[in-house]
Amino acid sequence: MRKCLARDPDARWQSAGDLRDEVQWIARGGGDAPLSIASVRTRWRDILLGAVAGALVVAAALLIPRSRPSAPAAAPARQLELTIPRVAAIESLALSPDASNLAFIAAGPDGVQSVWIKSLANAAVRPVVGTEGAVPASPPFWSPGGDSIAFVAGNKLRRVSLASGQVQPIADVRGVIFGGDWGRDGTILLGTYQVSKTRGIHKVAATGGQLEPVTTLEPDVLLHATPKFLPDGRRFLFLEWAFDERKRDVCAASLDSPAARCFGVRSHFFAGATDRHIVYSRDATMFAHPFDVRTATLSGNPTILAERLSEDRLGRIGVSVAGSGTLVYHPAAYKLRQLVRYDRSGARVGVVGDPAVQDGFDADATGNLVAVERLGDDGTQLWVIDVARGTTTRAEVGRDPVWAPVLSQDGQSLTYIARGEGRTAVVERPTHGGTARVVFEYRGEGVVYLADRTPDGRAVLVGVGERNGRTMQLVPTDGGQPRVIREGGVSQTTARVSPDGKWLAFASDQSGRLEVYVSPIPATGQQWQVSASGGEFPQWRGDGRELFFIAPDGSVVSAAFSATTGFDFIAPRVLFKTGLRAGEFSQRFVATADGKQFLFNMLREGDSAATTTTLRVFLNWTDGLTQ
Repeated sequence: MRKCLARDPDARWQSAGDLRDEVQWIARGGGDAPLSIASVRTRWRDILLGAVAGALVVAAALLIPRSRPSAPAAAPARQLELTIPRVAAIESLALSPDASNLAFIAAGPDGVQSVWIKSLANAAVRPVVGTEGAVPASPPFWSPGGDSIAFVAGNKLRRVSLASGQVQPIADVRGVIFGGDWGRDGTILLGTYQVSKTRGIHKVAATGGQLEPVTTLEPDVLLHATPKFLPDGRRFLFLEWAFDERKRDVCAASLDSPAARCFGVRSHFFAGATDRHIVYSRDATMFAHPFDVRTATLSGNPTILAERLSEDRLGRIGVSVAGSGTLVYHPAAYKLRQLVRYDRSGARVGVVGDPAVQDGFDADATGNLVAVERLGDDGTQLWVIDVARGTTTRAEVGRDPVWAPVLSQDGQSLTYIARGEGRTAVVERPTHGGTARVVFEYRGEGVVYLADRTPDGRAVLVGVGERNGRTMQLVPTDGGQPRVIREGGVSQTTARVSPDGKWLAFASDQSGRLEVYVSPIPATGQQWQVSASGGEFPQWRGDGRELFFIAPDGSVVSAAFSATTGFDFIAPRVLFKTGLRAGEFSQRFVATADGKQFLFNMLREGDSAATTTTLRVFLNWTDGLTQ
């Protein structure tokens, strides 16, 4: 949500060390302003009011062309709406080569992620047996004949035959890959994968083998992503994702000559190409640019296909392009959420504040004081909800983009991330007003995120993600030197310091899926896996004798333990099921210090977005576009 809000270009994240990376809206201008064939340019106030009234219909806005003197004469020939089970990751959409089917990754009733297929000709939709454990952030892709799908699960790239159901391993790929494509000669291209520090695109035979590097990353480039073969099967296009967003670009290379030649289009995501256009996005806006496939060159001006699309935290949008002239994408949908309280039995015991378009949040030890990010007319705002007094007050945090609120246990201090003037800062201020001060400042090319605050308030837990890895640091709030307590293996903000300051609970995908671990502070190299079948968002009870986390099926799980001599815990047990599945949580949940209540940021009751995803389909979309 935040990436759609901040309007200052300098406020955008400059690297991708973690999926919490934010992207910001950047003003377009100059003599090469793109043409437009569809738009949903709506003020945030209208979005919010429309959401409250239930009257916002993005589909209708998309069907109203915006008139400009130089706009092309025709809009896409036909637009359809497609409803599928809720996708686990927006970037997991993949049209088959003939555009008859759509593959995506979603969770089944048991919460297990797998590849699903939806027919574009009828209502048929089904999971693909054998793809359980598919990694949502590693998009699936089709074989050239559309008879097999490649996907990532269990630290391996795999292929599944849709006819026989046979699953075969292709290559070892630890962590996330950033897109892939399957050539007609059986060569597979993969984007930069998680443990590859210096290489870009890789290749491997579809029959199996070792990954071989094709392109090399320049020093100012983080990754090469979403490779797409051109028809000759040797040349390919890909996204070069630089630290400086102004240098992110679509580039061309060849298996015979991997030196890249970039187009200069400033792109945050590359979706694919036809023989006449390439499709890419920036600032949640999708463009089609005239393209000569023979010479792999661009001409003319880009055309806006759609705006205000859903993005992930790397700026990736949910879109897939088939050469037949079909395009499917995920429009943005800003949903109202409600902070809801549950007890240990799973009974709903109350709500906090009013429904709003809101994301990250935190609470004090009692759960009666809550800080939350909310979308407003001028971007992300931080609000403080006092349950006892029944008040909701906007925190005065200045004009810089802000996010990740963390409250002290006594509720007296509010800590958050602020970005501006070429820096990212961790800022602390009195919750109810007063002078703010910077406790940590970062001016590098990486990503900073705020995970936690120690119970005694003397330090904050900060993550720093850079090209060579991630670190978790304890930063004293009195201005002392930060202390690294863990290097690598921590997933975003899902880390918490125990009440006695001796243990770090965190989520990591080092095993191939997110699991909850505990390691000592300071680091000794030891760690213990607490979850058995997946887990994230760990939360300590106030006395440190119980750890809560969320299982993939949305269950709240408890692990009781004693840490007097080493680390010993009782086998985790399920407290209750929330009814949500993986991917449906906003940021995290919060447990009160006594462990008796839990606060969630839930989609408003009755909202179909809890179970389904609505997509938009363009048929014959190249008709009428400038060549």
